[in-house]
Amino acid sequence: IGDGADNIRVRLGAGQDLQLGHDGTNSFISNSTGNLDIKNFGDDTDVILYNDDGGGGVTPYITLDGSATTINVAKDMHFADGVNQYFGSHSDQYMYYDGTNNIGYWRATTGDIVIRVEENDHDLILQSDDGSGGVTAYLTLDGSAKYVRIPDDGIRLTLGADNDLAIFHNGTDGYIGCDTGNLNIQATTADKDIIFK
Repeated sequence: IGDGADNIRVRLGAGQDLQLGHDGTNSFISNSTGNLDIKNFGDDTDVILYNDDGGGGVTPYITLDGSATTINVAKDMHFADGVNQYFGSHSDQYMYYDGTNNIGYWRATTGDIVIRVEENDHDLILQSDDGSGGVTAYLTLDGSAKYVRIPDDGIRLTLGADNDLAIFHNGTDGYIGCDTGNLNIQATTADKDIIFK
């Protein structure tokens, strides 16, 4: 063990497999055999990973919270292009970003994907680019009014490979437009009506 000297290592184990040291620039913990376990047996205490916060101090970037039994992340976590984030004991769902095609994916190899808002009278809102340098809410599931809404005038709900059927409101009038073939309104229940009011 060195006293104030760089490049002197603390070696542990019969084969000196675990080493601690400082090389004058960086500090390190090095293990060459088996697992490297970090354990905290104190009741309701944490394992905390601190680092520089960019403002002259330090912050706990990752906390293994022993009382809440949670993993708390206090800073942004970045995943490289094509690196998957897996969920489920068999990695049944995963998310990743394809940097080559600039596409983000959330995929399920088993089961459903449910997107749910549980707070009373709140909405689920899908937003995207508005073509003018901003974003707009194209589809809103309105939890208080119980509506499925396309909230802005001029946004079309289109159907078909070539967007042949469109439903929209232009701010003054409402339209149902069919650009190809017939526009059929059909009731298939016996002895029932189509009613226009």
